[in-house]
Amino acid sequence: SPDYEAGFRSEWFDHRLQANLTGYYMEWDGRPIQTSYFDPKTQNFVFATTSGGKSRADGFEFTLLAVPMEGLKLQASGALLTTRWITFGSANVTPTTPWAYSPKWTFHLAAQYDFIIPSNQSDVTLRADWGYVGNYQLDGEIERQTPGGQPAYGILNTRIQYTPSDANWNVQ
Repeated sequence: SPDYEAGFRSEWFDHRLQANLTGYYMEWDGRPIQTSYFDPKTQNFVFATTSGGKSRADGFEFTLLAVPMEGLKLQASGALLTTRWITFGSANVTPTTPWAYSPKWTFHLAAQYDFIIPSNQSDVTLRADWGYVGNYQLDGEIERQTPGGQPAYGILNTRIQYTPSDANWNVQ
């Protein structure tokens, strides 16, 4: 199965701006799929791994990092993932059957500012991160996937850190 990846890494303005971009394409033959069914003879559910046939994933990822002034760092990254089934093997899949744990879009934004308090030379860091994950299926088993899957969500984290000068501890 062919896998291809190409990209570029770049830095500008005396390393104050970095930009990275990667594109990829991957194929699988006989990608394993979990399935289950009720066996009327044994009156039990049977869990099996079968061949999902041929499948493909492609997309891109990007990262930007900027240091516009002393102490300030800005970051942005994101990815687009497209998955599809090409042939269907023995599993119950269609071209639109989603892959588990494969959101189409993910993003991350961050800002961090570091500074020194002049009166006591202590370090202070202010940071905020926001991450976004598009909707995706939580279950690898085709029969248990729910319409729409896990809804898309975003998470915001913030942090303030104080480190006294000449100390090996900090408060967050």
